[in-house]
Amino acid sequence: KRHNVKEALLDNLFIVDPILQPAILKVRALCIDIVELQLCQIDKSGTYSLQGFIDSQHAHIQSVTGRLGGFRDEVKTIVLKACIDLLAAKGFSDDNAPNDAIEEEGADTPTRASNSRKGQLSYTQQAVKRRVCDRLRNFIRTVDMLVAGAMQSLANESVAVLRDHLQTLEKLSKPTEHDHEEWKRIDAEPPKDESEAEEAL
Repeated sequence: KRHNVKEALLDNLFIVDPILQPAILKVRALCIDIVELQLCQIDKSGTYSLQGFIDSQHAHIQSVTGRLGGFRDEVKTIVLKACIDLLAAKGFSDDNAPNDAIEEEGADTPTRASNSRKGQLSYTQQAVKRRVCDRLRNFIRTVDMLVAGAMQSLANESVAVLRDHLQTLEKLSKPTEHDHEEWKRIDAEPPKDESEAEEAL
């Protein structure tokens, strides 16, 4: 029974898989770094003109776009290598995979003598490979959910920063009670006649 539980955990939990666990943790770390970025950057110590603010945000967005492109490439590389490594560990190979994704310089890789076999797989091998591919499909979906969650958090955090800054500006520009009293006093004063205005001059 304990063996069956162990097998079930290994089959269903990527975090305990010796091959997929490092990939999940790396992707998670990359997602955390991405969430710390901001889609808008505001210097609170200065004052922007409208065009200056637009130019500043365009420049920042270009920088963030480059970071997101690098993030996408890193995640793709990590996931591809994890999938190939798991297939290799089960005795299968992906002949279409790039060599640099399969082997790392100085790393110990399992022999692929069995992977270079010609001919069709047996029914048992096909069933095993189908099961491995189903597991990898679920693994890729999990990574996709992590990345989508990171993108959503990045957008939410950026909007929150912009909202807080606008609320701060609104509070600073909001008239005080003293301003309201002064305006009421001015409105209550009777208008001066032209003759009085000339005498005052």
